[in-house]
Amino acid sequence: VLPRALVTVTNMETQISREVTTDESGRYFVVGLKSGVYEVRGRLKGFKEKVQRNVRVELDLSPAVDLVLDVGDVQDAVVVEDSPPIVQT
Repeated sequence: VLPRALVTVTNMETQISREVTTDESGRYFVVGLKSGVYEVRGRLKGFKEKVQRNVRVELDLSPAVDLVLDVGDVQDAVVVEDSPPIVQT
């Protein structure tokens, strides 16, 4: 993810969302998420929106979700249906 990109994490069961902005290195952290299945969306003006669905968050485990934003129109979106492996932190 690029610096200052907006990342939205949505719990698929409750539809509750949290938004964070990536830091200067393109990293982001969302703390305090409950266990469940989430959708992660990344967007930045001038780039295609990227969506990662079916991201499973479990107690004491945080998945690493790297979103690669491609240059494109603001209305373009890329949707990924697979979930990344869970990484213990």
